[in-house]
Amino acid sequence: MHEFEEKYVTDILKPWSNYASIQPLIKVYDEYGNWYWSLPILVEQPIPITTTTVISTELRFVTLELLGEPMPKQSVRSYAPGTFTTSKTGKKIYTIMHYQPAEMKARTKDYINQIKQQLPKGFIRFETRVHITKMHFVFGMLKSFTKKQIQLIESGEILYKETKPDLPDNLKKLVNDSMSELVFKDDGIIVSEDNVKKYYGKEAKIIIELSGY
Repeated sequence: MHEFEEKYVTDILKPWSNYASIQPLIKVYDEYGNWYWSLPILVEQPIPITTTTVISTELRFVTLELLGEPMPKQSVRSYAPGTFTTSKTGKKIYTIMHYQPAEMKARTKDYINQIKQQLPKGFIRFETRVHITKMHFVFGMLKSFTKKQIQLIESGEILYKETKPDLPDNLKKLVNDSMSELVFKDDGIIVSEDNVKKYYGKEAKIIIELSGY
C-alpha cells in the first residue's frame, strides 16, 4: 500500500454516523494513478464531515495570451549603502542590500493580473505533471524593418528574432514565475516543453498553451 499524501485526496465516503469517532474512508491516488481506500484512523474527538477536492484526476488544458513586449527576468541587483557592523576583531562588515528592479515588479504584477482574468471560473491549479505545449514570445516590429519584412509578417509568415534576450532561461523565467502558485504549484512540476519560439509579430505578446493535472 502506498503512503497517504493529502494532495491526492479526491473523494470522501460517508462514515457510519455523523458523529463517528473515526475518520471516514478516503480514496487516495498515488503518483502513478493507482488508488485505494485508506484504513480508518482512530481520533480522540469527533471530526466534521467535509468533502475536499485537491487534485484533478483528468488532464486539463489552459491557453493564455499575455499582452506586452516580452521581458527577460533580470537578476537581483545589489548595492552597499555604506552602513557596516564591526566584528570582534575590529573588522568592518559592510551591509549589502538586494532589490528587484521596479520595472520587473510592475511587469510581474501585470502578468499575474492578466492570468487571473483569463483563467476559467473555479479553476484549480495544476498540482502535478505540467506539459508546456506552446510558448511563443512575439516581439513588436522594429522601426528599422524593411517593407519586405513587414509584408512578410503581415502575411502570417514567421520572422524569427535572432538576438537577445535569450530564450532558454531569461524569457521563460519571468512567465513561469508569474504562473507559479496560480496556474501550477511551482515550475518544478513542468515535465516537458514543446513549440517554444521567439519571433516578431504585428502585436507584442506571449502565447501560452499548457496542460496538467
